Amino acid sequence: MSSRVKHRGQGTDMEVSADSRPHPSTVPALLGAAHPGPALAVTVLAALLGTALDLTPDRVVLVTAAVFCGQLSIGWSNDLVDLSRDRAVGRRD
Repeated sequence: MSSRVKHRGQGTDMEVSADSRPHPSTVPALLGAAHPGPALAVTVLAALLGTALDLTPDRVVLVTAAVFCGQLSIGWSNDLVDLSRDRAVGRRD
């Protein structure tokens, strides 16, 4: 069963499908919206700093995963905030 739900946010209107299957282009779009280059650079830096500080391996993994998740959320929220401006100027990336 696929139902559509209207979501209204800060200047952004979008339809969200209640269907649990992702659209074929969803994963590449999410990866692109996360700004993978800077996200990866910051994540690697956090891992290197954790290692340099002699954290235990499980702590390094935990810190690295937390920083990576934070970077993803920053990239996605940044794109959401900029959505209306991007649409106004015709940006489609």
